Amino acid sequence: MEEKDLTKMTVTKLKEEAKKYTSIHGATAMKKEELIRAIADARGEPIDIKKKKPKKKKKKVVSIADVKKQIKALREKKEEARKAKDGKTVDRLRKKIKKLKRDTRKFAKEESEIAAEKKTAAEKKAATEDKTAAEKKTAPEDKAATEDKTPAEKKTAPEDKAATEDKTPAEKKTAPEKKATAEKKTAAEDKAATEKKAAAKDTPTAEGKAAAKDKAEAESKKEEKV
Repeated sequence: MEEKDLTKMTVTKLKEEAKKYTSIHGATAMKKEELIRAIADARGEPIDIKKKKPKKKKKKVVSIADVKKQIKALREKKEEARKAKDGKTVDRLRKKIKKLKRDTRKFAKEESEIAAEKKTAAEKKAATEDKTAAEKKTAPEDKAATEDKTPAEKKTAPEDKAATEDKTPAEKKTAPEKKATAEKKTAAEDKAATEKKAAAKDTPTAEGKAAAKDKAEAESKKEEKV
């Protein structure tokens, strides 16, 4: 019996098949996959059980217009039930209409959210495209500006170098002259300060003059007494 045959068998038949092999224990409590694997192991056959993927249920797309049509039809039935004095049917239809109204509000909210998301996505896409276009537009201009700047820099570089070289010998030449001038100026200032100090020392002050006068008067009085 091949693997395909085992997978096609029901659980009951697999349990009966498992009873034929003494190496299989507890077959009655096993599930289908376990039974298939146990039988294959008992036979010494390799087996690879592939689990079936559960089918995704497609959501039924319901529009608000369809729901409103349903509500309208249910209202007509409710009126008929009311005329027939069928209270149970009226209550059942009323609850169903109420639920559908709730659904319409829910659908309207979802639709507005989807519309807002689409609008945001479109705005982001437009902004990205505008940015890309602007970058592409400015790229050649930046490149041209760089190319124009580079030759100008290359052109001015020798001139700057020559100006620096011309300036350096001139500075070297004028340096000793500046040093000599500074030394002369310092010597002249020192000499002037010394002369000023000596003149101030030789010139008697007002206090000195008064003291000398008092001394002279005292000596003259002393002589007169003698």
